[in-house]
Amino acid sequence: RDDVLCRVALGVQSQRDPVFSELATEVGAGLRIERDLRSRRWWRRHAALCRLTVLGMGSDLAPRMLDDRDPRVRSAAARWLALKSPTAQTARRLIGLLDDAEDRVRHQAMAELVNLGSTAAVELRPALSAADARVRSAASTVAAALADPRIAADARPLLTDPDPAVQASALHATMPILRADDEELVGVLLEHDDAGVRQAAARVAGEANLRGLAGSIGRRLDDDPEQDVREAAILALEQLGPAGELLLRHAARQLERADA
Repeated sequence: RDDVLCRVALGVQSQRDPVFSELATEVGAGLRIERDLRSRRWWRRHAALCRLTVLGMGSDLAPRMLDDRDPRVRSAAARWLALKSPTAQTARRLIGLLDDAEDRVRHQAMAELVNLGSTAAVELRPALSAADARVRSAASTVAAALADPRIAADARPLLTDPDPAVQASALHATMPILRADDEELVGVLLEHDDAGVRQAAARVAGEANLRGLAGSIGRRLDDDPEQDVREAAILALEQLGPAGELLLRHAARQLERADA
């Protein structure tokens, strides 16, 4: 009966309609789910959390599953918590998973933080300056997805982080507050040894309309060995108005000569 109820809940527009939670209580699904959450078998604990999520039910045991020994269960617990209780406290619990040893759990926590939106934004601040590079990278990636000006300034110091992945994410996270005064720093990142940083710098320069960097972006288009960087340079130049268009025409003429 529990499986039938879950399939019906999945088939309707709102999976968290209170009617399903009430119906599940009436048929005793809650007691069976609580029992399975205590199971020694990971797949039963995982299935129980999935049923809680689909049916929109609460549980005193479910939050404890964030500390479960199995990463699949921890990931399911993160999903349940974000759906059941989209609060600042939940955001802090999810941020606590950003140093998890398992990629699956970290990625699930990051996805749920993005889903929480502005509720998670301010809570990210301590994680952006964490000692653990994995946490800084995850937090800056979430901040970039949120694009919230309230935390953009907190991500700015990460533009000089020793980890290239953190720098690339920080470029996107700070984009809402980048101004012409930042052109020098972004220009330095356009020449970075890491292709991911160069690509991010080109994209952000275009999105932030840093017109003074048109020439540097043009050089990325002409000389960069990585196709992803060159494609980002094309998009950036298209966004930079007449100066960018001039450089694109110049690159096109050079390509025509090379093909002749």
